[in-house]
Amino acid sequence: MKMPKTGGSGMAIIDEPGKGPQWGPDGLKVNIAARTAGSRLGPYYERRPDGGSSLFLKAEAKGAQLVALRVYVGLEETEKAQSYAPNMLQWQPGEVRART
Repeated sequence: MKMPKTGGSGMAIIDEPGKGPQWGPDGLKVNIAARTAGSRLGPYYERRPDGGSSLFLKAEAKGAQLVALRVYVGLEETEKAQSYAPNMLQWQPGEVRART
């Protein structure tokens, strides 16, 4: 299910070490170590067509056990990504040193 984003432009994907990806402060949160996923469609996303406030069925609204997880990545950098410039709240070019 793909839900339209309705509020806020920040925090698209949050990646906490040792946990897993999280889409916004609500939306979808994957905890790889616990093999669980949670969802709460708060102010950042539209509700489901049936009015539900989770990506999961009402019976599973508090979370779901992960059986499998697939990750899809792009292999090519888009023109938009190539011309991206960070805003004032993000690391600027040269502010972060490469690890040696």
